[in-house]
Amino acid sequence: MARKEGSGDHNKKRTGNFLKDLKAKIKAELTKSMRTLAKETTMTEGTIRRAVNDLGLTSYVHCHHQLLTEATEQKRFEKEKKLLSWMKKEPGSTAQIILDNEVWTVDQVRNSGNDR
Repeated sequence: MARKEGSGDHNKKRTGNFLKDLKAKIKAELTKSMRTLAKETTMTEGTIRRAVNDLGLTSYVHCHHQLLTEATEQKRFEKEKKLLSWMKKEPGSTAQIILDNEVWTVDQVRNSGNDR
């Protein structure tokens, strides 16, 4: 059984070439919002959101972070040394720390806007 000729026009905008170009734009500038992408491509925001979903990508809420001064970095470095020595003494500890260029970072508190 085949479809009627002319039916199935509901997805004309989200073609393979469009999705490929959109993915390239997103990779070029990760901080660009979907609303801005919609304005640049002259498509509706809903079409862009569905296309991003088709690509298997996820949009996250932008979170602002505190800028670190030299004094704050120095305090963190001293606390890192203490924490490292404590972790060596307590091998069964459950603390999980991520290292990024000699700066210890703490995982952000769960943002419910990203887990809907």
